[in-house]
Amino acid sequence: MSCTGKGEVFMQHVAAHSVAARMSLAAMSVSEASTDVVHKVLPPNSGGLIAINNKGDMVMDFNTSGMLRLACDHTGQGYVAIWEETVSVASL
Repeated sequence: MSCTGKGEVFMQHVAAHSVAARMSLAAMSVSEASTDVVHKVLPPNSGGLIAINNKGDMVMDFNTSGMLRLACDHTGQGYVAIWEETVSVASL
C-alpha cells in the first residue's frame, strides 16, 4: 500500500493499517476497506492511497480534488489517472 497527502493525518489515523485491518478482521474487499478509510475516517482533502490485495485487485482512492496515479497490473498493463478518470496505457 502507498499513501500520499498530509502525512501527519495518515499517521494519526494509521490509514494503511486501518485498511489492512478492515480486510482481515471485517472481511471487507480492498475497495470497501479503502473507501471506508479514505472517505469516512480521514478528513476531507487529506490525500489518497493505492492498495492491492493478494489477488492483484487494485484501488486508487482519494478524497482531494485530484490525485495523479500510475499503476501496472501483473500483465504489464499500465494505468494512469488524474481526478476520476483512469486511462489504460500501452503495456510496460
